[in-house]
Amino acid sequence: MTENTRKDVVCAVCGSRGVVVSAPSFDHFVSSDCRSWAGQVEFYECRDCSHIGKRTDKIWQDSVSRLYETYLIYHQADGAEQKVKDEHGAFRPRSEILVELLATEIDISVNGSALDVGAGNGAFLRALSKSRPHWTLSGNDLGTKHKKVIEEISDNSKFVEGDLFDLSDKYNFISLIHCLEHLFDPLAALKKIRTLLLEDGCLFLQVPNIARNAFDLLIFDHCSHFKRETLYHLLKRAGFGTVRVFDHWNLKELSIVAFVGEDAVEADGPVVGAENLDFLLGPQLTWLATVREQALARSQKCEGELGIFGSSISGTWVASLAQDSFDFFVDEDEARVGRRHLGKPIVSPNQVSRSAEVFFPFAAREAEVLQKRFAAQFHTTGPTE
Repeated sequence: MTENTRKDVVCAVCGSRGVVVSAPSFDHFVSSDCRSWAGQVEFYECRDCSHIGKRTDKIWQDSVSRLYETYLIYHQADGAEQKVKDEHGAFRPRSEILVELLATEIDISVNGSALDVGAGNGAFLRALSKSRPHWTLSGNDLGTKHKKVIEEISDNSKFVEGDLFDLSDKYNFISLIHCLEHLFDPLAALKKIRTLLLEDGCLFLQVPNIARNAFDLLIFDHCSHFKRETLYHLLKRAGFGTVRVFDHWNLKELSIVAFVGEDAVEADGPVVGAENLDFLLGPQLTWLATVREQALARSQKCEGELGIFGSSISGTWVASLAQDSFDFFVDEDEARVGRRHLGKPIVSPNQVSRSAEVFFPFAAREAEVLQKRFAAQFHTTGPTE
């Protein structure tokens, strides 16, 4: 990995030009819709606020444009939203759980208006409609691929096509669910969103948490990789007053509720506590390189059947490395079981042979917990620290 200080790269969070650019020796990445994606990436890490981002030059932008032209949301389950475990251990669509958790943090009134930016096929709006059937719902996206499905969510739902910066209606509630990390200029986007909120309006964001999920670096079309401190600072720069950032719903994600309060002022300057910045990029890229070597070693040494646990980002990346040296994916989401991903079958844990080996491509502690769960069913292996 090469590193150098560059003045032609500007930090997306604080605007500093004091960034260090790193070019890792990776040529395998993953698209955010979980396809293998080849390309070269330059990362930067800001020395003034510690934000991590990608250098969005023309080569990268052209590649991302091609990626979005063939984007297939939740294709592993034929468009059905990914299911995750709720507090009772039951697998449910993640947006249903998200709306329930959101209601514990903010007061969602009986009536109101909501805009979901980057609405995709309407999963979040559909869950919000079930919880608040009298709300007026708007789904925004650049293309019209999912226009019909969003309009059919309820009698109160509509599709709003076009660029965020062309919108003018005001709303009680605006959401960006795993959207902000895709935007070239997140500060400008948040400033625009602030103007679309009513006086008592609320913004809800969810983004990957780079401090807990190094695999986010491998998502080719994510150009910002946020952690708690940098996201908070970005929202303050955008002029939001009260900002609450929390990760207890899912350690690998950051959830944010922000309001335009009386103390809302566009704030520039260094991140509070900048003298204690935590620089993560180098160690995380090194760890990912280690995972790559460990996964390749297992794919070469395994004498029996080899599976990969999970058919999302990390599983797709490991599969793209191993190519034909593995036999199947293992997934607990029944909507994916019985389908194929990257040409390989997706099976449930109960369908795995006792003699098979399954690689768990997760952070070491998470992989260890999962391996213990399934150790009695089949052979398990995963990354080490």
